[in-house]
This record gives sequence, structure tokens and C-alpha cells, in this order.
Amino acid sequence: MKRKIPAFILILIGIIALGSGIFLYIRTYLNETNAEKTAEQALITMKELIPAHSASSVYEGDADKEMPVLEINGYSFVGYIEIPETDKEFPVQFQWGNPVISKMREGNIAGGNGVIETAQISFSEVYEGLNISFIDINGKEYDFIVDYIGDEKDTVANAKLIIFAEGMAKTIQIACIEK
Repeated sequence: MKRKIPAFILILIGIIALGSGIFLYIRTYLNETNAEKTAEQALITMKELIPAHSASSVYEGDADKEMPVLEINGYSFVGYIEIPETDKEFPVQFQWGNPVISKMREGNIAGGNGVIETAQISFSEVYEGLNISFIDINGKEYDFIVDYIGDEKDTVANAKLIIFAEGMAKTIQIACIEK
């Protein structure tokens, strides 16, 4: 003999599931919106606090040392990326913090082995020859040119900066050489 579940219990379970889905969607949307505001505010604060862009050595980087870090509103930042051709700028946080904000995955820009992970770059905006600058928190500017765009698992020997740009379904590797 089969037991039947009353219809109102199934309807109640459906309403609870729908409500949970709506709650999670709203929470995710608010977290992303707050992260974008945090990133914008951090970029403004960084630009106010760091010295003017300098071609001279303000901070002599060492590949064996970590990059200098500036704490803003509880997040640690190492600098920001500028892409003049697309008029785009976004902050780069140290290895932890808000998962929506770009982060320094490993390495050291001054040591020529920096790896950044970001969702701030649109795949359609990236091409070989694109100029990318990284400005550290001491105002030292590092200029790069995109040399290779490919799969995230590819190995690129001559890259001084690697950016992993994350999209909805895939991640691309943007390998940059010094300008």
C-alpha cells in the first residue's frame, strides 16, 4: 500500500524552497554590490594615499620578499591595475579578503613573477599588444604588454606578469612581458 503525501505539504515544501532560492539570490547580489563598492572606494583611497606614479624606484622590490601592503577598511591591497586603452582601473588585494575583488595569487610584481586573479577584465577587451600597468602602493609603476592569451593551464616562460581572467564558464591566462 502506497502512502500519499498530502498536497499542502508538497506546496509548503515548494514555497520554502522558492523562498530559500530568492534569499540566496538576493544575498549573492548584495555581496557582489558591496564588493564592487568596496573595490571602488579602495581604489579612490589608494590613489589618494600612494605617491604619484613614478618611473624611478620608490620601492626596490625583491623576488624573495612580499609586496608592500596597504590596509583599507579591513582589506589588504598591494596596488591597482590600469588599462589605459579601455579606461579601466581596479584594485588588487593581497592573497586573501573579498573573493569578488581581484587578488594577488602569488609572486611579486617587482620580482617579475606576479600572478593576479581577476574577474574585472572582459575577455573581449583583451588582445595581444594591450598595455597594462600595475601601480604598487608606494607609487612604483610597472608597465607591461600582453604577449600571449590562452588557456589557464598553458606554461609561458618569458612572462613577467600573468593575469588569470575569470569568466562565467572558463578562465583565460593573459601573459605579459615588460614594456
